Amino acid sequence: MRIPSQFNTHANSADYLMKVNGLSVGFNMPNALTGDQVHSLPPYKPRKAFLVDEYPACPESWVRSSGRIKSYFVPIEESKGLWLDFNDCWNSASHVAIVVSVQGVNAVTGLPCHDPQLEQYRDECPKHKKAFGPDRLCTDCGFKWPKQNYIPSSSTPHGHLWLDGFRAEDGQVRQYVFTAQEARGVAAAIIGKDRVYALGISFFLAKQPKPPQTTTMQSRGWHSINEKSLELGSYGCSVSDMSLDDGGATKGFAAAPSASFGDFTKSLMDSPKKSYGSTVGSRGITSHLGEYTAKARMRGAGQLMSASAPVMVKHLEVAAGARIDQAVADDTCDLDFYQKEPDGLIVINYCSEEEALKIIEGGKVDVKGSPEGFMQGIPVGNV
Repeated sequence: MRIPSQFNTHANSADYLMKVNGLSVGFNMPNALTGDQVHSLPPYKPRKAFLVDEYPACPESWVRSSGRIKSYFVPIEESKGLWLDFNDCWNSASHVAIVVSVQGVNAVTGLPCHDPQLEQYRDECPKHKKAFGPDRLCTDCGFKWPKQNYIPSSSTPHGHLWLDGFRAEDGQVRQYVFTAQEARGVAAAIIGKDRVYALGISFFLAKQPKPPQTTTMQSRGWHSINEKSLELGSYGCSVSDMSLDDGGATKGFAAAPSASFGDFTKSLMDSPKKSYGSTVGSRGITSHLGEYTAKARMRGAGQLMSASAPVMVKHLEVAAGARIDQAVADDTCDLDFYQKEPDGLIVINYCSEEEALKIIEGGKVDVKGSPEGFMQGIPVGNV
């Protein structure tokens, strides 16, 4: 029996979802799929997420949270898969469009993701600026384009708000797989040295609230620690109804200025970078995110605290693995349906479990602030 990692968690635990302004994403790390066949959805394998701002030993190159930006890190294992769970966003009062950037490349279009913005492609190829053929076929590209560069909750079946990989042909994705082989990295092939070693999730809310609805969830298989198969019904169950062992579960539940986001990924790409084993540039994404010294000073409990020496993190690529039966739904709404700026952005940094342990052992600072808010320091409670 395999001993589970201490970084495994449960899909209904507080350390699973990474949140910003009421929107969230969960990180799952199933086994990498193999073979030429089209696979069904991998199971839940939730991983713990840690807020970068709480751990002074985080690499200096990792973004710190600021405004609508929240920065997390997740311990991962090389040669494992990844899928992103957005189903908690069904709880949002408005529909949401989600832009996913993997190492600086849009996961739906494969285009460099310099800005977190929504795009639709109705008439012409965004790359060659030529009119589409049938079903958005670009003869120069040699493939059919998706209708948009994001995942829309408005057109996605309830309980299917997730993304397991890079969009391939219509109705299929290629599984995200972590690898040390640069030649296999998707971003390495598309944007080369301009790639980053993080994922970016941008959430754009609809301008109007959505009508309330009651639906069920789709089943997504899971396995316990001893890999004993468990049969789950396709509908009518919720994550809170289940006892989860090794992070398994059914998958799914059915005003800062624009400059703060405008060049988000481009600025991250432009940050000084050096190879594994050397220090990384101490500047954050953009100047509005704050200055970070060589000692990676961080704010905690209302005071600036000197951090431990930053941990050096090995750079891993994200490859395109086996095919999975999963579609990115065409959005039935126009771009005007959504706000022009994201309501929140989550940065997901990743590192090995060993590196994560070193970061955690470097100590933790308090970034919670006073629960009394403006009443701190004032006598409260019973008189």
